[in-house]
Amino acid sequence: MINAEFEDLLLSVKPESAEAFYETIYTKCRAADLSAGAGLDLFRGLASWQQRQTDPVLQSYGFLYLSALLDSGQIEPTALPVGAIEACIVPYVEAASAHHVLSADGYFIHFMNHMTFFVGSAIEHMSYNYDDRRALVDLLLTIYLDARKNFSANEELCLAELILRANLSVDQYTGLLARLVPLSPSGFDGEWLIVTWQNSNRRNLAMVLHLLGQKVGTLPARAIADCLDAHSAHYLGAK
Repeated sequence: MINAEFEDLLLSVKPESAEAFYETIYTKCRAADLSAGAGLDLFRGLASWQQRQTDPVLQSYGFLYLSALLDSGQIEPTALPVGAIEACIVPYVEAASAHHVLSADGYFIHFMNHMTFFVGSAIEHMSYNYDDRRALVDLLLTIYLDARKNFSANEELCLAELILRANLSVDQYTGLLARLVPLSPSGFDGEWLIVTWQNSNRRNLAMVLHLLGQKVGTLPARAIADCLDAHSAHYLGAK
């Protein structure tokens, strides 16, 4: 159960104040004197609040509010199993490609990036092992790869930064990069445009991973080279 102060705060948030409310919730979480159990209750309460929202602006920003709580240090590193993070994301898988970046009223809706920030906070502050981190990265990557839209608001940059910060094993990175090779339009009758968008998303993520990975030396060189070569061959063959 959320305490009365946080309950009142959440009742006050509206689509027009959703962005500014992130700073409010982070500041309140940092300043709160919560027990370990109360911090976990607040996480559950925030997740429940998000699921009760019908406005996609508030649904999307709900991930940033959960992220703010994790960043505030009020959750014990062993308190949230990976399944708790996944359970917050799964109801919004389709939302990642169902909305434009701006609502009709001009408010920001960005499930893909907001989910990525949320997972980044979980990986940073929870005591997750290789397999736990891979599971979360795989979930986000699947959402990104399956999206039926051409991402155009730095989604690949946010996701690439998370992938590199996840500090996966070499084998896990190799498997991840193998998922970024281009799809063939054949077999996708009537959906060639969607496949084109998805291949563009794949190529953009692979290129950003390559550029950022050069600085940290995390990615297996052969795997990233093979992925980029596959995109080059696909692009040239489609000309």
